[in-house]
Amino acid sequence: MWSAQVLLAALLGLHAGGASAANCNNQPNLMWQCLRSDSSNSNSGYTPSCCPGGSFMQDGICCTSNGSAFQSCCNAHSGYWASHD
Repeated sequence: MWSAQVLLAALLGLHAGGASAANCNNQPNLMWQCLRSDSSNSNSGYTPSCCPGGSFMQDGICCTSNGSAFQSCCNAHSGYWASHD
C-alpha cells in the first residue's frame, strides 16, 4: 500500500508542476504578445494567429524563438504592436 501512495503522490506532483508552468516553460525570453494600441494595451486575438509554426501558446502568450516573424505579423495589423516580455 505504501508504494501506491508514493506513486500517487509522484503523479500528483507531476500534474501540479505541469499545471503551474508559466512564462513559456520558464523561458521568459520566448514570450510575445500582440497588443491593442489602447489605454489598456489589451492582448488581442492576433497573438495566437501570429504565433509562428513550431512555437506554442501558453496562458495567452506566444512562446517563440522567431520573434521577427511574430513582430512582422502583429505590426501588419493597424493599431497593434508586438510586446516582448
